[in-house]
Amino acid sequence: MPYFISAIIAIVSATVILLTRFEGDNSSVISELERVKKMMLIVDGYVDTYLEARGSIPRALTTIYTDFSAKNLEDSALLLNGSVVEDDTADANIKNLYFPSDTNKTIAFRVSPEAGSTSISSYTLSVQINNHPILSSRLPLVKSYLQKEVCENRLFAKVLTNTANNVVSCVVYK
Repeated sequence: MPYFISAIIAIVSATVILLTRFEGDNSSVISELERVKKMMLIVDGYVDTYLEARGSIPRALTTIYTDFSAKNLEDSALLLNGSVVEDDTADANIKNLYFPSDTNKTIAFRVSPEAGSTSISSYTLSVQINNHPILSSRLPLVKSYLQKEVCENRLFAKVLTNTANNVVSCVVYK
C-alpha cells in the first residue's frame, strides 16, 4: 500500500512539473503582444503628428479623407528610418506598413478612413498578423488582448468585430 500511495504522489508531482513548464511559453506571447501594442501606439502617434502638421484635425481629415493611408505617412517622412510601406498582396489599393524590426513582414499595419462614415473625426487602424511564429498559435488571445487593452483602453477606440481571422481593427476617434 505505501508503494501505491508513493507512486500516485510521484505521478501527480510529475504532472504538476510538466504543466508548469509550459507556462514559460506564455512569456514569449506576452512580450510579443507588448511589442505589437507599442507599435500600434506608435502608428497612432504617426497619425497624430501627420494631422497636427496639416493644421486643424477636421481640415486635415477633410483634405486627406478619401485616400488617407500609410503611404501618406511615408510621403510626409514621419515613419521610422527603415519602415516599409508596400501594396497588399490581395488588393493593390491597400497599403501595409511594416516596422524595421519586422524583417519577415509578419505584422502589417493599415491606416484608412473609417469605412462607411461621413465623419471626418476618425480613422481605422488595422493590424494583420501574417504567419507570426509566436502570435499565430494564440490568435484568439492576441485578438482579445489587442481589442481590449490597446483599442479600448489605450486608444479609446471602437473595436470592429466583423474582421478576418488574423486582423484586429478599431476605429480611433480624434
